[in-house]
Amino acid sequence: MDPLSWTGLHGYGYVSNHAVDKTDATGLFESIATLSVAMGMMNTLAGAQSTPSFEGATAVAVGKCGPDATNQIVYSLYRLESDWNRWTPSQKWAHYKSAFLPLGMQEVAWDIPALKSDLGWIGTDCPGCPTGICAQEGGTISIDGQCFRPATVNYVLFGKMASLAGLDIAQTLVLVAGFKRYKYGKWPDNDTIAWTTAGWNGWPSGSHPHASYPLSQAIITGCKAKKVFNPPYRWLTGE
Repeated sequence: MDPLSWTGLHGYGYVSNHAVDKTDATGLFESIATLSVAMGMMNTLAGAQSTPSFEGATAVAVGKCGPDATNQIVYSLYRLESDWNRWTPSQKWAHYKSAFLPLGMQEVAWDIPALKSDLGWIGTDCPGCPTGICAQEGGTISIDGQCFRPATVNYVLFGKMASLAGLDIAQTLVLVAGFKRYKYGKWPDNDTIAWTTAGWNGWPSGSHPHASYPLSQAIITGCKAKKVFNPPYRWLTGE
């Protein structure tokens, strides 16, 4: 049974129509070689949280970061853990299946809506920011004095979900890699991996991710997000 729940024209599409020389033992990758590459890359990225050094960019060119959403993200994770602790075993299993089995459901099964589908508050509740590069691609938010794309911070929720569900960090990162590769045809970027890892490690306790270039050069304006994240998170079961 293929965990991706392949719905193509025939049963060999999930191995790129090469059933003789390709295998998919995990249901996430078309070959063991691809799986090995993904695991190797994830293990490397999981331990690489330092900010890269680049030249040629300035804070003026990058612009001002968007509103501070630190407290809202912390509250979202608090609500997630509180809900998990009160759920019955059957409720936990239903949520587990929706997020991790099959992988293809992840896009609709979970997110922090204000970081994925409800982005209107960025740039409207905080006049004058974000600006420049920070205003592009859905805008930016400030977390603990650093600037990130909302979609990457969203993965802090998935990391927390995986930790609560008992997945280890390697399994969690391979799932993220498989989802990104399957849905978008590319591997996750450094910030996505960093926030997934931070969520799994219990952020905001301990260290938090360092913003990647060029957002690491952004001006942190101190603007505050007025919007309350409601709902603070979404983890659907499909039942």
